Amino acid sequence: MRIRTGYSFGTAFGHIEQVAAAEGAKWWDFMPITDRASTFGWNRWAKLAKHRNATPVHGIEIAVSSNMNAKDRDIDYWTFYSTDGTLKPLHDLLHRATAQFKWEPVLSVDQALRAENVLIVSGGGALPEVVTRAAGKENFAVALSPSLSKFAFDVNHNAGGRFVLSNDNFYLDGRSEQAYHVALGRGASSATWDQGINTEVEVSKSLVHRHGSEVVLRASKLAREWLGRASAAQMVVGHLISPEWAAGIDLGSQCNEELAQRGLAGDAAYVRRLQREIEVIREKGFDDYFHVVGDLVRWARKEMLVGPARGSSCGSLVCYLLGITTVDPIKHGLLFERFIDVNRSDLPDIDIDFSDRQRGRAFEYMEKRYGRDHVARLGTVALFRPASALHAGAAAFGIPRWRVDALAETIEPRAAGDDRALLSLSDAFTSLPGGRKLVEEHPELATVGQLEGHPRHHSQHAAGVVLTDRPVREYVAVDARTNATHCDLKDASDLGLLKIDCLGLKQLSVFEDMFEILGSPFDDL
Repeated sequence: MRIRTGYSFGTAFGHIEQVAAAEGAKWWDFMPITDRASTFGWNRWAKLAKHRNATPVHGIEIAVSSNMNAKDRDIDYWTFYSTDGTLKPLHDLLHRATAQFKWEPVLSVDQALRAENVLIVSGGGALPEVVTRAAGKENFAVALSPSLSKFAFDVNHNAGGRFVLSNDNFYLDGRSEQAYHVALGRGASSATWDQGINTEVEVSKSLVHRHGSEVVLRASKLAREWLGRASAAQMVVGHLISPEWAAGIDLGSQCNEELAQRGLAGDAAYVRRLQREIEVIREKGFDDYFHVVGDLVRWARKEMLVGPARGSSCGSLVCYLLGITTVDPIKHGLLFERFIDVNRSDLPDIDIDFSDRQRGRAFEYMEKRYGRDHVARLGTVALFRPASALHAGAAAFGIPRWRVDALAETIEPRAAGDDRALLSLSDAFTSLPGGRKLVEEHPELATVGQLEGHPRHHSQHAAGVVLTDRPVREYVAVDARTNATHCDLKDASDLGLLKIDCLGLKQLSVFEDMFEILGSPFDDL
């Protein structure tokens, strides 16, 4: 029941596409994903499962401790599945765990056992006193996996507790084991049992001789039953926020009034252009998007320096009339179609430049305007690139860094039109003289090609803000430390979440300082 991918940052290794292909529907018709303290892979996993005609099951693995403040903490890793048809119970658990970040996100035993609308599977390091206490709970079972100790098995078995058959992977198979150790370094674990992905049959065979066929059969049956229950909880697609303050405000009328105030209502070119843009925006249901962004920028221009425009939004007359941009697209011959393509359904992308010192006030304004629970920073995932993969390999195998620097610099630039744009690290080891020589001298480096494109760590997006009609945690998990979503830009787009890019520019802060020194206002800029 436990399947980890590379989105178990610092815990497991495996490109999510490869894990999905390796697992397929080995656990009946279900494809569970249970990354540790992470839901970043959920959206991609759901699409991969659909492609394989399997049912995705979203779970999450979180550290649990019976003594949160002890110096020598006892830790077991429990897996949680939602049973109420939504994934919010899991989002809430992860939010609480990240709020209590010690050495990693962690829950107390009491918090874990009190969780509602979830199924709980304790891990291989099951805590005896906890297992005895929880044995009678209908939503609790111990994972019958290769990592379960005989002592923990005996405690649960003697207490009348239940078991669920479970996998216990940290990488795909033997071919990726070395890559796992390179990617995780000291964080990698070594075990006497197989830590690759196995089928139900393989796991069952490995456990029958230890615990008996009857126990394994019951554990298999319960696992199937629980996965079936948990499969009903699916990711929710969001709806564009419709702010109460914008009710009754017609976007077309608002823009026409501004057109008149600028003395352009009699110009046929402006009238035709505005009519066409409004028709497209209404057809796509984007009116509220422009209300929200326009309101934010108009407020910000009264409080700080805001950039005139950026990117394709310069081609929109609606953006110009709402004060989102200060560039007249008619005057400069800019195209609206570069901004909104009638053949695409995703929301337009408007980047806004704020003073880097005051950008935080824009976030605070949105939180006050729409509610803190409705606003979150966008998350992002950093991947291993050729240079970082090579350097990780060099560190793991004791190779001087300078020996790999030359190859890293050769293949790192990948601008459009560059002949090396499609050259992977593995290709470089076979097609470039420097790569071939390096692998000849250090053949162990060949394995680091598997690291390229693999998740490395996650963080907060530099500029992206997510704004939702219902609390953000009803759609995606949010890290309490950073208030950043456990989804990236692509996931947010797939899930229909409104994203606004609020960039902080140092230059605007310098200009603000200059105006302050000169004693000049900048309100009308």
